[in-house]
Amino acid sequence: MKFNYGKIFLLGFGFFGVSVIWTVYNAFVPLFLANRFGLSPILIGFFMTLDNIAALFIQPPVGAWSDRLRTPIGRRMPFILIGAPIGALVFGLIPLAAVLPLFVACTSTLLLSMAFWRTPVVALMPDITPSQFRSQANGIINLMGGVGTIIASLVVSTLYEINVNFPFWMGSGLTIAAALLVFLFIKEPKEYGESEK
Repeated sequence: MKFNYGKIFLLGFGFFGVSVIWTVYNAFVPLFLANRFGLSPILIGFFMTLDNIAALFIQPPVGAWSDRLRTPIGRRMPFILIGAPIGALVFGLIPLAAVLPLFVACTSTLLLSMAFWRTPVVALMPDITPSQFRSQANGIINLMGGVGTIIASLVVSTLYEINVNFPFWMGSGLTIAAALLVFLFIKEPKEYGESEK
């Protein structure tokens, strides 16, 4: 099994989209909480730690579950095909939420869905990459995630000034595109462990 740059860049595009989502989330959700709903800095700070709490309790069991799962489309793909679209949908709804309960429902669903598919998509890299190339593949994926953060940081303010919805919709669109590209063009190995060869 040889190193496939194309597949790694496709997988890296998924991290590109995720990086855009978190850049937009961290930039504008605190503004909504303060300006739209009048929350105190302490409550905003707590709210912004919820993604880490969700990751702490969801990612380890989901990762173990995906290791054991066997389906016709693979063991990682079901999590990606469920978590990514749900996350993209509710992320696009966040700026439209005019009341706090709806806003909390959208953001909570986002945090849960993103935690649900992050570990399986991370685990997909070693599944499709020979062991001797995994450091190189990890570097490419992290590079694309960093590029996503940089690009988002440069363009989201302009988009926000045009329309507050646009940064969120951009993140949603990139996430959907990334999930589709991964599903269509990355095939999980039929026998797990063959990437070691």
